[in-house]
Amino acid sequence: MMQKEDGSFVLYPAHWKQVTLIAVLTYVGMGLLIAHLPNPMLPGAILALNMTVIVIAGGLGGDKAGLLTGLLGTAITFLVKRALHIDDPFELYAILPHTLMGYVAGLLARRKVSRITVASAILVGHTLNICTFLIRRLMPVTLVREVDFWNGLLAEVALDILVIALVLGLFEQRTRGRAGRLPGQRHRRIVGMILATALTVVLIVAHNRHMPLAPYLFFLPVVLAASMIGPLAPFLFAAALSYPLIETVSRVGLHESGAEVPLIISLNFIALTVGELVERWRNEQLLAEKRLQKLQRAYELLTETDRMKQEIIQNVSHELRTPLTILLGYLELLSDGSMGTMTEEQQRLLTKALLYGRKLAQLVEQITVLQQVGDGQMSYRAVDMLEIVRTVLSRYETIAQQRNCRFLLRNEAEEETKVVGDPVLLEHVIAALIDNAIKFSPHGGVIEVRLWRDGERLYCTVKDEGIGIAEEMKPKLFRRFYQVDGTMTRRYGGMGIGLSVVREVVLASGGNVWLESAAGKGTTVGFWLPLSPLFRVERERSARLQEVQAS
Repeated sequence: MMQKEDGSFVLYPAHWKQVTLIAVLTYVGMGLLIAHLPNPMLPGAILALNMTVIVIAGGLGGDKAGLLTGLLGTAITFLVKRALHIDDPFELYAILPHTLMGYVAGLLARRKVSRITVASAILVGHTLNICTFLIRRLMPVTLVREVDFWNGLLAEVALDILVIALVLGLFEQRTRGRAGRLPGQRHRRIVGMILATALTVVLIVAHNRHMPLAPYLFFLPVVLAASMIGPLAPFLFAAALSYPLIETVSRVGLHESGAEVPLIISLNFIALTVGELVERWRNEQLLAEKRLQKLQRAYELLTETDRMKQEIIQNVSHELRTPLTILLGYLELLSDGSMGTMTEEQQRLLTKALLYGRKLAQLVEQITVLQQVGDGQMSYRAVDMLEIVRTVLSRYETIAQQRNCRFLLRNEAEEETKVVGDPVLLEHVIAALIDNAIKFSPHGGVIEVRLWRDGERLYCTVKDEGIGIAEEMKPKLFRRFYQVDGTMTRRYGGMGIGLSVVREVVLASGGNVWLESAAGKGTTVGFWLPLSPLFRVERERSARLQEVQAS
């Protein structure tokens, strides 16, 4: 059953007054129509099929609708029958039981329940009716000892529950409309309807010709209808198949009907069970479809957002690079005296302008690197990491001196320092690590760059003596545009993309990165890359040459 968001089954809680009015009129009308149908279980009583209207009202409109339908419907029906000179004392004493039954049905409908649970409220009405009739001596106590009485009562309860579940399901289906239909099931439903109808006709004809096995196969069309048509189909076919059984019971009586009553009960409960199972399966299918559609829309939105972001980054970086290059060129001309001598104050200001201009140019370059890696624009070849490290260290020497920091290069890989990668992008990797180390190192700190080889890998680490990083922050540091906290951007500058450049370039080059740090104890960022295959060839050639010389 497809419940509403608040978990209730009440379909029209805001229209409980209209539901009550229609239900009362329906109850009275049915009461008058069946006023001459005797109840085979209670001598002198009228068949109380209109009890189902009260429960349906509770399921559609809630507890108020159920309570008022039970109270007003039963009372008005009793008064109208008296006016028409129809003696029915059972209707009078059913006012209170029916009122309570309608109220219980409405309360159940506001809980997380199924149609069967709401329909089971009919048991409350029957139980209260029997107790009231026994107390008022409208039925003899000896009647409850008769097997036929209980068989008939169970058959009527099963039929009532079937009708209630069917009507509530029809209203629910109408309210849900096309939104509750699974796509691509029309052909399957048509075939199922044809097969189930044909099988139903064959079994009813066989039953009318007194074939003893036919009634025991009545469950087949019910199950077939549920599996191929939908959750409401088993109720319809169960009702159609119950008719010849009920007709036999009405014609020969409960005592002579034999197995018809148990078959009616079994058939209806089979319909309820398979209908509920199919309903839950369909709801799961619909829920899965909706979730899939949401995921698809979210994925499309993310894809479009990522595409727009990449375009914005690409356009911004492209538009900034050219004017920045020209600006820095003019500033460098002024700085080296090519455009004339400058005062000491002018030179100081020009130096600051150059410093911040180069920082901005570096940020643009980092964004460009991320874009290149994301687009797969990398050139793989043998690259000497030791040479790259030395180049970057010489470039940052002046900046390090301004902070009174000192570089320490430890090459433990001897001559095997060539790796596979893009030389320009790997230079950005080392530059990002050195820049971070200088940025977070204290004045007078030592920044150690270490290279060593292990197997077919070249390892490189950059270690500083800075502020360190808390343990919970480490997993986030390699994300794009991530800063440890909001004050870092203002205090140390940067956009938080340096480490993301390191990670993405190294991973794209076939290596990996790691970070070791503790708050207040400095940080070590390292990575490894596969050694160039040329070195393996040279080592093997050298080894063979040594073997030949030794022999």
